[in-house]
Amino acid sequence: MFTNVMAMDGSRLMPTSNIKKVRKLLKSGRAKIFGHNPFTIQLLYETEHNLQPVELSEDTGYENIGLSVKSEKHEYTSRELKTLTDEKQHHDSCKKYRRTRRNRKRYRKPRFDNRKATKPKGWIPPSLEHKVDLHVREVKRYMKICPVTRINLEVGQFDTQVLAAVEKGEPVPKSVDYQHGPRYGYDTQREAVFARDGYCCRICGRSSIKDGVILRVHHIYYWKHDRSNRLWNLAAVCTDCHCPANHQPGGALYKWDPELPGLQGAAFMNTVKWYIYEQVKAAATEINPNCEVKITYGAVTKRERLNRHIEKSHANDAYCIGMFHPKHRSRPRYFEKVR
Repeated sequence: MFTNVMAMDGSRLMPTSNIKKVRKLLKSGRAKIFGHNPFTIQLLYETEHNLQPVELSEDTGYENIGLSVKSEKHEYTSRELKTLTDEKQHHDSCKKYRRTRRNRKRYRKPRFDNRKATKPKGWIPPSLEHKVDLHVREVKRYMKICPVTRINLEVGQFDTQVLAAVEKGEPVPKSVDYQHGPRYGYDTQREAVFARDGYCCRICGRSSIKDGVILRVHHIYYWKHDRSNRLWNLAAVCTDCHCPANHQPGGALYKWDPELPGLQGAAFMNTVKWYIYEQVKAAATEINPNCEVKITYGAVTKRERLNRHIEKSHANDAYCIGMFHPKHRSRPRYFEKVR
């Protein structure tokens, strides 16, 4: 367990695991409690500033948020938060009581034309804006008490821009914001197919999450000699259904033409990711102008997690994001229903 430390002048120092020394400092009056969540002390005497590179990795999500603060040798914080998903109902309830209250007041002239015709630039629905604020709040919480020099954000399971470019035959977009591994495109396409099909077999309906079946990417129009890797030609099929007998005439996969769902949800979240990135970058730059913010995708995180043989969790995903993967890990802390 690590305790965050602040210097006498308010600057951020490296966290410490020496709980006995922390208790002595508090008891002798040489330090005071700076904050409780997470627990932080502030020294009341001058000390040297020996800092190391520290990165904050965040596994962003609509319902779950994973967070890890780590250096090259130690993981200082490991958290997993579960957010509330009733933000729209909360706003609808407020609107209902607000209308009732207005009806009980004196008569007022209708003002139906006092709304703007177009929404302001950068507007997003309140439910999504609330989720963005949660991610930014957690980043600012640790930026204020820990000398973070780099922030890594996982902003999606796969990149729809890369998929669109590959299908159109255009160059794959590259910039400092893209972190590509040697098999990034392959993992991205597989994750897109599995996520679109709900991680279930399109033939028998069994799930890889609940039933533990192994899924494969099946070329739907193989019987037309079409083995292209476009999304409309790929489907998730389990190993039991993806057998030679089902590929033969009369089999379940022969001349099979399923109705595949689209990726509208993924594309929508792919748009929101830039809003999250901009908000986090603005908050981080305000605290530390030299802090760099980078994004990555779940396909890269999954490959790193499988290579390290780590079980699936949002806290473990946050640990696998970024450049540092220390051997000394912190015990994950789980928080339910944060708003």
